[in-house]
Amino acid sequence: MAWHIYGHLRYKGLNTLVKKEMVRDPPTLKEETGVCSDCKMGKQHRESIPKKAKWRTTMKLELIHSDVCGPINPQSNGGNRYFIAFTNDFSRKT
Repeated sequence: MAWHIYGHLRYKGLNTLVKKEMVRDPPTLKEETGVCSDCKMGKQHRESIPKKAKWRTTMKLELIHSDVCGPINPQSNGGNRYFIAFTNDFSRKT
């Protein structure tokens, strides 16, 4: 069961742990060629962000992008550690 902790290391990483005697009584390792389902989910392929959008808005406030940022250090004078940004897609004003 303890080996499950290291289950997402590649074979080479597991061998390094064994060679540096960082684990006790390791089982015999056999190199696997497949990818586990958790790794597949965690490393899903994403399309690259296009340099130019396929569709753009034609008037102000038609589409607003937002993002929450934080925690940030140092905190603001008001004691806040997060902020939210809004960007108008048409004017690109934030």
